[in-house]
This record gives sequence, structure tokens and C-alpha cells, in this order.
Amino acid sequence: MLTGYIWVLDKQGLWTEALEHGRRVSLLADRVGCDMCFSYIHMALADIEAKLGHRDQSQGCIDSALSIISQLPQPPMQTVRWRFFSHVFLQEWQDAWAVVEEARAMTYPDIATTPFARFNWSIMLPEAAARARQWSEAELLAGETLAFFERQRSPLGVASSHFALGLTHTRQQKWDEALTEYQQALEGFQTLGHPWDTANTQYEMGLVHAARMGERDKDKARQCFEEALSAFSALGAKPGIEKVEKELGKLK
Repeated sequence: MLTGYIWVLDKQGLWTEALEHGRRVSLLADRVGCDMCFSYIHMALADIEAKLGHRDQSQGCIDSALSIISQLPQPPMQTVRWRFFSHVFLQEWQDAWAVVEEARAMTYPDIATTPFARFNWSIMLPEAAARARQWSEAELLAGETLAFFERQRSPLGVASSHFALGLTHTRQQKWDEALTEYQQALEGFQTLGHPWDTANTQYEMGLVHAARMGERDKDKARQCFEEALSAFSALGAKPGIEKVEKELGKLK
């Protein structure tokens, strides 16, 4: 429950509150002892620190999470998942995909025994494949997760799958298809009230318009980038701010 609360704060962009709550709860570890709950909390904090541009702090949280796992009777797949997430948080996409390939070679029980971890594993896989330039994998995975999350009526899963499909269409220079997927992702993230995901989608939409450069595309690209910059700035998301400012500079 504590982890879920931090995750909700993360998605809502309430990062200061999430970090303060997570650090306060983490202090209980000395009294409670080594518990898997604290591993989840450290990973949630790692995600936020990475989005803020605090790579060292993020890595520290990741190391703490992995240290806890090493002291508990957890299946090997749990460590593999955490390593995958850590590379995703730090946007080390080739390393993230290498962990996926490692996991495929393992023999392990059905990870449905940990539904929350499976949910996150599924929701991140298509984007990780696309970012690692595993295009056929990305398109296949995104199609599978989209169908799965539509059946489960999971708006976050659906939006994330549309986002990954947008990435694959962008690579193929299918601009209209990419924008259609991104628009569906954007509407989903906005409805959920997830500002970082919303800004990240607006940034990718801006890249499509900047690359296509048809009639009014330059103006649309600038609008997408400016909206993304506003959201990233409000969050204090330094990596997001920097990448948007770089693209806005190219439009001048």
C-alpha cells in the first residue's frame, strides 16, 4: 500500500511529496528489518530521481533495492526485473533490452505470482524495445499489450501501448499513423492526470511534426514542444527540459 501511494504521487507529478514520504518510510527499515516493501519503495524513488535528472541519487536507490533483494529468498527473476527497470529509469535502452534477452533465456515460474511487477514489466517492454531499436519486437509487443490492457480495461496500459506504437511508426516514417497513436496516448495520459507522461508524448509529437515538415508542421512542432517544456519545467524534470529546449533551438 505504501508503494502504491508513492507510485500514484509519482504519476501525478507530486514528486517532492513522494520523495519525502518515501524517505520517511525508508527510515522504518532499521526497526522493521529487511522487507520486500522497502525494495519497491527504493525503486519508486529511483524513477523520480531519474526524471529529475539526479542520476547518482537514482542509482543509489536502485542499489538499495537490489541489496534488499539479495538478502531475501526471492526468485532470480525478481532481480532481473529490477535490473530492467533500473536501465529504463536511466534511459539505458540497450542495457535494458539485454536484460530482456537474459530473462528469455531463464527458466522461472510464471511471473503472474507477482501481478504488480508483471503489470509494470508488460507496460514498459514495448517502449524499451522501440528505444533499443528492436522495431519488429516493439510493434509486436505493443500490439499484444494493447489488446491485453484493453481487455483488462487498464487506461494506463492502453495509453502506454499507443505511445510505443507511435515510436514504431515514427521509425518507419509513417507520420500520420504515428501522430494518431500519440494522440490516443496523449488523451489517455491527460485523462489520468499524468503530467510527465503527457509532456513526454507531446515531445515525441513535436519530433514527428519537425521531421515531416509539411504545411503548418513547424508551428505544430513548436506548439508541442512549448507545451511539453511548460509541463517539464513545472515538474523540475531537467532531462525533459533540456531535450525540449534543444529541439526548440533547431526550429529557429
